[in-house]
Amino acid sequence: MDSKKETATYLIKKHGRARVLQIFYYTLGLPLFCLLVYIGSVSFIGRDAFASTQYYGLLAALAIWAVLIIVNLIAALICRRQFIGRAVIMVIFTLIVMIGGSVFFDVWMEKKINGYRDEYARLVYEIDEEEPIYHDGQLMYLQVENGQDEEGNPIYQKEYLNTIYKDIDIPTYKKQIANYVPWSSVSGYTKKFNNTVDTFSRIYNVSWESSVKGKENTDGTPYVYALERTVYDEEAGEDVTYQESWFGETGKVYKQNGLYGDGYIFSVKVANNILIRYNEIQREYKRQGKDVDALTDAALVAASTSSEYINYKSSDEYVAAQNAGTLDKYCITTSRLNDIIHALGIGIKDELIPLLQSSSIQKVLSMVGYSDLVNGIIEDVPWTNLTVSGLINVIKGIAGESFSFTEADILNLIGGYSNYEVSTVLPVMYFIKDETLREYAYARYYAKVHGANIGSILVAEKGGKIGCVTLSSSGYDADQFAFTLNQSYLLKVQSEYIPTFYPFFATRRYALIMGGIVAFLFVAMYHAKMRSYITRKKLEFLAGGTR
Repeated sequence: MDSKKETATYLIKKHGRARVLQIFYYTLGLPLFCLLVYIGSVSFIGRDAFASTQYYGLLAALAIWAVLIIVNLIAALICRRQFIGRAVIMVIFTLIVMIGGSVFFDVWMEKKINGYRDEYARLVYEIDEEEPIYHDGQLMYLQVENGQDEEGNPIYQKEYLNTIYKDIDIPTYKKQIANYVPWSSVSGYTKKFNNTVDTFSRIYNVSWESSVKGKENTDGTPYVYALERTVYDEEAGEDVTYQESWFGETGKVYKQNGLYGDGYIFSVKVANNILIRYNEIQREYKRQGKDVDALTDAALVAASTSSEYINYKSSDEYVAAQNAGTLDKYCITTSRLNDIIHALGIGIKDELIPLLQSSSIQKVLSMVGYSDLVNGIIEDVPWTNLTVSGLINVIKGIAGESFSFTEADILNLIGGYSNYEVSTVLPVMYFIKDETLREYAYARYYAKVHGANIGSILVAEKGGKIGCVTLSSSGYDADQFAFTLNQSYLLKVQSEYIPTFYPFFATRRYALIMGGIVAFLFVAMYHAKMRSYITRKKLEFLAGGTR
């Protein structure tokens, strides 16, 4: 009796150990794999560029876990008590899914990366789409057009393309997969990309994702979808409709006239695309020795006097906007101009005049002979009740009667001036005939006018500021901080694949590392499961024998 109890106690302990080992081996496998993938994703989690993709790698790891669980359940149905058979099935599928999947990912991803490297090389070195780019191992080179040796074999410009390969800023897939992590020997390509995005966002005061403030435009009109333009495609022989904005966004972020809504805030990608097209067209015209800004200004004048625009001004939508008062609602009128000058006069009276009347300034004015003139202006001008006509009289008092400007001249000069594009009517630049100049006009407007309105100036005049230029912020010096065209190209191409594919790099890395280990642990788990089953059967037999 005591002997059977001792045997039962031993078997119970042995069964318990087998169960613990079974759980232990399982936990060391797929759960550990998922944990490692999560740790390998720390470069993505919480970063703007990876906001919507940061957990792609972990989701892929969980998907692998789910597939192997399903395989395990199927194996259990096929091989109910054949633990060795179930172990063999799990080993095979684990190696196929984790190791084989990683190898397939490498082959597929290398082709994708080569495609992005080609795209970047074409942008930087202005290689036409029709001109092929060949890859020979890690060497990138172009085939000479119609170039052949004596035997008819193609000739390649290897020296020229070696230069491209050395200068290209997008490394090969093998380098990226080995060094995407922050602890790699080259500081990690993920970190470099995040730094580039952060720098661009900081300089131009934009975010990775665009946004729209408020629910409507300043004039109360709703945000709408992008305007469409239909043109006749001669090659296709049919009308083709395309989005009017070349720097597109989806959704209701536009005015009815096709411009971005007043509250639209640039995303990194859109701001970068505007910069690219603006600078590309600038470069194109400079090579021709032409001033694209002067040509665009002339094109705007021509558009404003074109028959198409004149006819448009007679259209129902234009007349309706005029009758509703939106065309002059934000313009400078006589009364508004007087209000501005009135506020200016009070400011001068309260701030500038006390300074001019100080003893130190009066001494300087006496030394240069302007004391009587300045004091006369201070005393004679009605600063607290200044108007347009009053300002003209002040100028005449200084310049003399030769100053022939009248109040009507000033109003005609600035009449209709407005920084606001009415939402319900098409802008004049829509009617520019030359497509390149029209595109440049849009890019310039977005970069300078719309950018200024939202505190994200993308392009400044020489020596000017870019980014957050507001009453409380001076922005960044454009000559020093503005992205070059090649920097914009690099950001554009990297933005197309890094946020999407890099999170899967962690899955691929740890699938290769853990594939064999997980397969071995499945064998160990089924061995423990088999020992647990055998021990349980012995306990059942022993319990039956005591009855």
